[in-house]
Formats: sequence, structure tokens, C-alpha cells
Amino acid sequence: MKTTKITLILFALLTITYSCKKKKIAPTLTLIGESSITLCLGGVFTDPGAESIDAYDDDISAEIESTGSVNVDSVGSYSIEYTSVDKNDNVSVLSRTVNVVVCVDNLLGDYSVDDDCGSQLADTHTISAGANDNEIIIDNVVTLVGGQVTGLLSGSTITVAEQEIDLTAGKFTISGTGTINSNATEIVFDYTWDNSIPFIGGSGTCTATYTK
Repeated sequence: MKTTKITLILFALLTITYSCKKKKIAPTLTLIGESSITLCLGGVFTDPGAESIDAYDDDISAEIESTGSVNVDSVGSYSIEYTSVDKNDNVSVLSRTVNVVVCVDNLLGDYSVDDDCGSQLADTHTISAGANDNEIIIDNVVTLVGGQVTGLLSGSTITVAEQEIDLTAGKFTISGTGTINSNATEIVFDYTWDNSIPFIGGSGTCTATYTK
């Protein structure tokens, strides 16, 4: 009986000693690269990953688990979460944000136009890159005459400040705001237009849907 008690006491002391030696310090988890990444719609996302060092200065990066995904074909904000667990079950967690956005290059090309603007707008418009960052040029705007206006891209919105297109016998004034869908294949513009000089087409507001 005495021997059994001594054995139990020694076992308890060993358990306490081992428990005390276990470090309660979470791993040092560090992202490789930036915590927030922005890329153009349709681009390529390569996860830079993360690295982790435990309390004993051992590299445990290979054991990091990551969750989450990025859909590069749809505009949005995505999150990748990294979790590192050491041999003592201490846990560290970090996350990275990946923003997929519309860029000017995503908008370039020919569009068919469906609108309720009467006969003011041409049936097809072409978007090309402007001279400045985030600037686009919309060409072939007005029926028969054509003409072009510039727009400024910001996020998923295009702003067309008031601009004039010279007609053979007057001026066509247009301004508006366009909203781009999540895969940049459609833009819906709300336009304000004026073709009252010299009293030809009147003026008004209308909606035009551009489809690539």
C-alpha cells in the first residue's frame, strides 16, 4: 500500500512538472506580403501565404491551415484566414482581405445599347481607355453623328460629367452615372440629355443598358 501511494505521488509530481514545462505562448503568425490585396476582375490570385514560429523558435509554417477562397471573376471582397496550432495546442489566427475590382481594361470593347432615350443614342457604343488612370472614352454616342464623351471609373460606378457633342446644326449635351455589374459585362447608365439647340430633339432623362 505504501509503495502504491509513493508511486501515485511521483506520477502526480511528474504530471505537474510536465504541465508546467508546456509553454502557453501562442505561435508568432505573420502574413507574407500585405494584409489587403487588390486585383482586377479576371486577374490571377496567388496566395502569398504566412509563416509561423512557435515558442521554442521552431518553424511550424508547414502546419498552417488556410480557409476561404477568392472568385477573381466576380467583383467583391474576399477573406483568407490562416490558423497556426503548435504542439501545445496554442492557437494564432490571422486573415487577409482580397478585393476584386473593376479596372478600365475590364470595360474595353463594343457594347450593344438598349435604351428609352428615343432616337438620341446610337445602337452600339465603344469603350476605350482614356488618357488618365480610371478614365474611359465612350465613342459613337449619338445616332448618325457619333461623337464621344469621357467617363471616370470609381469602384463599380462610372461618372460622366456634363459634356457637349457638336452636331451639324446644334449641340447635344449629356451627363450621367453608370453602374457596372459584378462581372463587368453590363453597364446601366442613367443619363440626362439635351438636344434643344437648335430646337430639334428636346431634352430629358433616360436609362441606357450597355451589354458587351
